[in-house]
Amino acid sequence: MPGYVTLRAKEAYGIDVNESIARIDYHTMDELGLSSGYVVEITGKNKTVSKVMPLYPADEGKEMIRMDGLMRENTGVDVGGCVKVRKVKARPAKKLTISIIEDFREIEGMNIAVEFDGVPILKGNKMIAVYFGGRLVFTVVKTFLAGAVTISKNTVIERQT
Repeated sequence: MPGYVTLRAKEAYGIDVNESIARIDYHTMDELGLSSGYVVEITGKNKTVSKVMPLYPADEGKEMIRMDGLMRENTGVDVGGCVKVRKVKARPAKKLTISIIEDFREIEGMNIAVEFDGVPILKGNKMIAVYFGGRLVFTVVKTFLAGAVTISKNTVIERQT
């Protein structure tokens, strides 16, 4: 896998949980040609994608990536495990198909596309929408484009029946 670095998975900073943000150090960002907000592919046993941001100064130079539990679950890697990270281009998703895993007090008319505006995703990844009084857990089963896509408020999201 050319153009990648290997990093050790660590827990996300609290502020980044459920925000689809992975953090790496500035040196690694430079090595991969990344700036804040670029999309990276993270590969462990499985793959996911995320926006990238820099680590806090205390974590610089430690060859780590900070990811929340959902990203680690999507990659199949526990805290302390290694992942490969590379820059990818995410295309806008016009349409997605999702499969609901857990629907706890879903709010009538909740617009998932608005909730995830700007979030990159891969087919097969699990996502969680947290809202007042509940959460919606689902898997993306079809993206209609190969590779990484980015959800926008205009993305049509269909539920698999």
